[in-house]
Amino acid sequence: MRAVRALLVPAVAMALCTIPMAELGYVGAMPAAPQSLLPHPDHAGFANVNGVRIWYGIYNPKGRDTVILLHGGLGSSVDWRYQIPALKTDHRVVVVDSRGQGRSTRSGQAISYDLMMGDVIALMDHLKIKKAAFAGWSDGGIIGLDIAIHHPDRITRLFTYGANFSPDGLIPSSGPTFLSQLKVDVASLVDDHAATVRDVTEMWNEEPDFTPEQLAGIHVPTMIADGANEEAIKPEHTRELAALIPGAELAILPDVGHSGLLEDPAAFNRLLTGFLDGS
Repeated sequence: MRAVRALLVPAVAMALCTIPMAELGYVGAMPAAPQSLLPHPDHAGFANVNGVRIWYGIYNPKGRDTVILLHGGLGSSVDWRYQIPALKTDHRVVVVDSRGQGRSTRSGQAISYDLMMGDVIALMDHLKIKKAAFAGWSDGGIIGLDIAIHHPDRITRLFTYGANFSPDGLIPSSGPTFLSQLKVDVASLVDDHAATVRDVTEMWNEEPDFTPEQLAGIHVPTMIADGANEEAIKPEHTRELAALIPGAELAILPDVGHSGLLEDPAAFNRLLTGFLDGS
């Protein structure tokens, strides 16, 4: 089996790199989109925080307010390539690569949502951002929930797409064990972060673990969004998440799945910008 995998992984990696993520129908360890797809920031750099170097990019530094975009697990800020142009006209947009992903480095600590949340708060301090609205996809949405729970003074609005509040909300994978492992091997080969892939996939099995009481304590304007064809999160779990947060809006985009921001950027952008603008 190891010999077969050694032959298959490079071939599959090359094939996957030619297919848009939204067309793969797989949620999890994916080859990263090329950094060249990211719109050129007005300012970019690294913040040395919590023992790692966190990459960030800033668009429209003089925007009327700040929106921080948090990408999905094993992705990067490139995930937001279709949203940045729609947001930067009015807002100061900050994109962040989570530790061990994109251009950011990692430490010896196992990656967790709390660690990534701490990195975001430290980056805000580094950039002298007191408060911001957050939009998060998948793992990014979970980090946003974590910030709303533990740092309510740093967040003004919260938009999540395809986020869960416990592992029970995940749809069990029906794929063979070999294929699941192969996808992890492919991601390790492509992004050269085998330890990150291991940490993040293990994290998905155990985290997040937000309690109903914690979610009930979120009092910023919140939208819980997802796609009608969601492949990773149970629909009833998304509805429950919205119901547990006081006053949260529930929005379901038709004809898209977990990667709605890539599958139908126009519809996604209308939903996101409408929420951020309070319309």
